[in-house]
This record gives sequence, structure tokens and C-alpha cells, in this order.
Amino acid sequence: MRQSALEELRSRILARDEGTFWFLGQLLAQEDRLGRFLAHIGMDTMPSAAPAAELLDEFLRLRGPDDQDSFNVRHHLANRRGGSDAAGAAAALGRLLDDQSRALGPEHPDTCTTRIQLFHFLREAGDMSAAATVAADIVADQRRTVGPDHRRTFVYRHNLGFCLGEAGDQLGAVELFTELLGDAMRVLGPDNCNTLDVRHELARWRGRAGDAAGAAAEFAEIVPDRIRIQGLDHPHTLMSRHNLALWTGEAGDATGAAAAFAELVVDRRRVLGPEHPDTVKSERALAHWREQPGPNSHTVQ
Repeated sequence: MRQSALEELRSRILARDEGTFWFLGQLLAQEDRLGRFLAHIGMDTMPSAAPAAELLDEFLRLRGPDDQDSFNVRHHLANRRGGSDAAGAAAALGRLLDDQSRALGPEHPDTCTTRIQLFHFLREAGDMSAAATVAADIVADQRRTVGPDHRRTFVYRHNLGFCLGEAGDQLGAVELFTELLGDAMRVLGPDNCNTLDVRHELARWRGRAGDAAGAAAEFAEIVPDRIRIQGLDHPHTLMSRHNLALWTGEAGDATGAAAAFAELVVDRRRVLGPEHPDTVKSERALAHWREQPGPNSHTVQ
């Protein structure tokens, strides 16, 4: 019975039967109502114990590695894996990206979609160096498809800068965010919230690149603009205030840092609650600058 059902599946796969693809899609989605799915495609003789993995392996073997439906199945499987194994999903998507680039071309829409998914799983897995490499390719894709001033292009330039910095290239991050800020000011305007976010990242990476005084000076300008545009209690305003206090201390003014953190802790407790991670982070920073003043101490950023 099982063998005849698999033979039937093989013939339907080779015939590109749409009902069979629907059935396999339900297996990918981890549905457990196999009886109804099997009846839907007229294969109610298939033993319900047939594992999805075996059916999918058969599908990929019969259709070949470069078949469009094979690509779709592999993409879906990788995304499912990412729910619990980001590194494994990234590895699977990396192999898929290589095959799609070869078979479809690096600029094919499906190849570009896989590249975006790969970036997100690399970042989730903590491989910032590889994520930065992929983000640079995505930026090129976005420039080509939607233009250099499109919102999506800005988003991935921002992502690229973040990944460069996290991968250890703080000066590269400063250079990228400096360029992005000029474009954001031109396209979005100085009071746009995304422009404020770029300014925040530029100042933060400037500090992490070794210019604590420059970072403190920039955050001293960002915080009033955050308050004016987004409000005193906005999470991003509170985040910029945290960074202003931090880089004030790193620049040598431990007393000023402690005073700023003391005010911030009060506001974060009021807005976020005493147990919120950001409140706890600011409390730890306050204790640090009160107890260990000095320009060379390092607190949570």
C-alpha cells in the first residue's frame, strides 16, 4: 500500500499536479489533518504514517535541484528551520542562494528574496560579518530595483552599517552612517524619525570607534530633537538619553553621567516599569558611574 502510494506521488510530481503541490505545502506547514489533505488530491490510500521528510526528499530528487518548485520547497523548509535553528536556516539558505544565483541569475526576484531571508537569519544567528556581506549585496539589489532614495534602500543601508559595527568595523559603520545621514536629510528631512535614528546610530558608532567626546556632543543635540519631535517619554528618546549619559561618562564626566542616569532611571521606571530590561540597564549604569567614575570604564550601551 505504501509503495503504491509513493509511486502515485512520483507520477503526480513529474506531471506537475497542482493538488500534489498543495498537499506538500500543507506538510511543510506541519498540518496534522493528513486524511483531509490526502482526500483532497485523491490519495486516501496513503498511510498517514508516511513522514513529510520522505515525501519532500522524493519531491526534490524527482524534480531536480534547479527546478523552480524545488527552490520553493527548499526556501520554505529553511524558513521553518529558522524558528528554532537560525544558523542552520542560514546555512540552508546560503546553499539555496548559490543554486538560485547559478540557475536563475543573481538579480532574479527569487534570488533577491532568498538573499534577504539569509541576511535576517545570519543576523539572528549572530554572524555579523557574513550578514554585513549579504547586506551589501541587498543594498545593491535595492538601488537597482527601487532606486537609491527608496525607503527599503535606506533600511538595508542602515542594517549594513549596524552589522559592520557589530562585526568590529566601527569606523566603517561611522563612514556608512555619515553618508546615509546626508541622504536622509536630503530625502526625508531633518525632523523625520528615520533621520533621527540614523543620527543616533552615527553618534553611537562614533563613540564605539573611540570618539567619546564626539558621541556625547552629538547625543546632546539629538536628545532635544527627540523630545521635540517624538516626546519626552518615547522609547527612542529614552534610548538616546541613555546614550547621552553613557558617552558623557566615557568622555570623562562621571558626575554628569551619574546625574543624567539618575534622571533617566526615574523616567524609565515611570514609563516602562521597574522591571523592564531598559530600566534595569539604566540602573546598572547609574550604579557603575556612581561607584566607578572614570573615562575608561565601560557600561552597557
